[in-house]
Amino acid sequence: TRFVNLKEFEVGDSSFSYVDTVYLIGLSKLERVMIGVNSFMGGNNNPNSVLRINGTNSLKELKIGRNSFKDYSAFEMESVPSLEVIQIGEYNKESNNFRGASELELKSEIDDMK
Repeated sequence: TRFVNLKEFEVGDSSFSYVDTVYLIGLSKLERVMIGVNSFMGGNNNPNSVLRINGTNSLKELKIGRNSFKDYSAFEMESVPSLEVIQIGEYNKESNNFRGASELELKSEIDDMK
């Protein structure tokens, strides 16, 4: 509830190595999420490690650098009707994003899509 006016969330390279859950929920003004390389590496294949993005109605761009969220077990995205760009990893380079994930899920109502 502290960050209701947040428009951009940017994390540099090699940050938050031991954080194993990230929730971006209900941030209705959030437009852009940028995560650098080797960030949010996860908690040693913790089965509860998850990146969850939900109810970010203004989110247009999600970019995640190589090796970030490497050992996360799930990536869930729901109710992001303005989303235009998802970039995970880097083309023609080994990325290892969400390599431990058993679930990658993007949910949206068809009426919410642009």
